[in-house]
Amino acid sequence: MFEVKWISTTIKRKWLDPILSGEKKFESKVANEFWTLRLEKLMGEDDVGLCLVCGRDVHKFKVVSVTKHHDDQPINIDGWLTRDWFEIEIGEEIK
Repeated sequence: MFEVKWISTTIKRKWLDPILSGEKKFESKVANEFWTLRLEKLMGEDDVGLCLVCGRDVHKFKVVSVTKHHDDQPINIDGWLTRDWFEIEIGEEIK
């Protein structure tokens, strides 16, 4: 039997609803110290799950991949301008 390694984070309803409908397939996180410590060790791992918490709603998904990006032009992620970020590819919901 395998053990899932979980990533847990809060999410706003406006971003959760497109994930639940299948419209949004990726969650982005700024590559700050907090997320770098959590996500770099999961890159390339199997059996990773993403737990998204929105108020009292909790949804769990399989993580397809975790990728770190760097761009010369800053992008806006949740109000933070950054050149370095992680992209978490979201798979099917785990019931």
